Amino acid sequence: MNAHFRLLWQISVHHAFRGGAADEFEFVPAPSAKDSLAAMQAVLRQRGGRLQVIIATDELGAPLGDSPGRSLLFGLVPRQAAFALYTRAPALAAGQIPLYANSPDAPDSLAAPRGIPRGDPLLASSGLADATPWGLLQLTASNDHVSRGQAFQLNLEAREDTLRYYVVLTPADADDAASLRIEDTGAAGDGRAPIAFRRIESDAFGPTHLSPAQLGGGARRTVLFETLAPVPRRARGPRGLELHRHDEVLIGHLPQAGADRPDAQFVVHLK
Repeated sequence: MNAHFRLLWQISVHHAFRGGAADEFEFVPAPSAKDSLAAMQAVLRQRGGRLQVIIATDELGAPLGDSPGRSLLFGLVPRQAAFALYTRAPALAAGQIPLYANSPDAPDSLAAPRGIPRGDPLLASSGLADATPWGLLQLTASNDHVSRGQAFQLNLEAREDTLRYYVVLTPADADDAASLRIEDTGAAGDGRAPIAFRRIESDAFGPTHLSPAQLGGGARRTVLFETLAPVPRRARGPRGLELHRHDEVLIGHLPQAGADRPDAQFVVHLK
């Protein structure tokens, strides 16, 4: 009998930081998956950020293995060292990692992740602890999955930051300082809401701001422009944040917090 193969599951990752499909994880199977894969007569394939679980069938499409009710556990190991800097972790208790699983009531979709302590028996017994996964994925096969296959999408949100631009003027010309402003001219092109800023003078800086001494002090004058609300990080953009002085555009695209910055504070020196 010649074996044929077809898809049982396909798992893809969508990351808001990338704006779509993303190759964010290596899906590391737990050692216990070896026995389950053998019983299911299934193989794994990872390609382009997607995990595929493929089962063997006979010529008529009937599965050769025993899949319904069987579960596979995977560690989600980030491919990028800076993953945590641009990814917003699910709201979990301290010391927990997310566990994604198909819902018992809706096995064709992923339920909201639940928190698993790093010392939880599930992780300790899985053999994945040494891989230090960011999270876990556990899928259970239903009869419908076996008969027609099922696609899952794991959705990740981007980290959000308060954008802060410290504009340092040398010399400290009062008229120039008063004319400074930031305009968001890229909102329509990016398909997003305009980003609004508040202006803060250096004598009103708070504990979360850089201090005037850190910014040079002396004859310099510093004006801070801070977003009214946190802004999601994006691999590209937001574009069109312009720094103006009087009627002049000094900077057409202010720097952004990308994938590798621990914060979103930027210092701009003007002369």
